[in-house]
Amino acid sequence: MPFSTTIANALLARFHAQAGTTESPSNLWVGLHVGNPGGDGQAGLEVSGGAYARVPFDDWTTAAGRLFTNNSAITWATATASWGKPDHVTLWKHATSQTAANFCGYGSLLPALPVPAASIAKLDTGIVKISMPG
Repeated sequence: MPFSTTIANALLARFHAQAGTTESPSNLWVGLHVGNPGGDGQAGLEVSGGAYARVPFDDWTTAAGRLFTNNSAITWATATASWGKPDHVTLWKHATSQTAANFCGYGSLLPALPVPAASIAKLDTGIVKISMPG
C-alpha cells in the first residue's frame, strides 16, 4: 500500500529536517558520480581528484506533492583537473565527516555534466529532485 501524499511529504520533511521537526538540517552533502551509484552508493565511480569534494547543501524547498528540490544552485570548487562527465548526483548524510557518511539516494543528470579542468560544476535551482513514489 503506498503512503498518502500527506504522509509522504511529512516523511520527506523529517528526512530532510524541514522546519518544524526536531532534527538539524545540517550535514547533508551532494556528490557527483560517473555511472549509476546503485542502492548503496558504491557502484559507478564517484568523482575524485582535481579538487573534487562533496559539497554541504541545506537550501531545499519544503516538501510538497511527494517532492522537494534544491532551492538554490549547488556549486562545487573549481576543478583543477577534469572530473569527466558525471551523470548522477548523490545525497549523503554526514554524521561528522565524509568517512562517516550514510548514502541517502541518487538521481540521473540528463544530460551528463561535463567538468573540464579550470571549470566550476554547478547544478541550477530545481535540478536535484528528492521524491517518494506513491
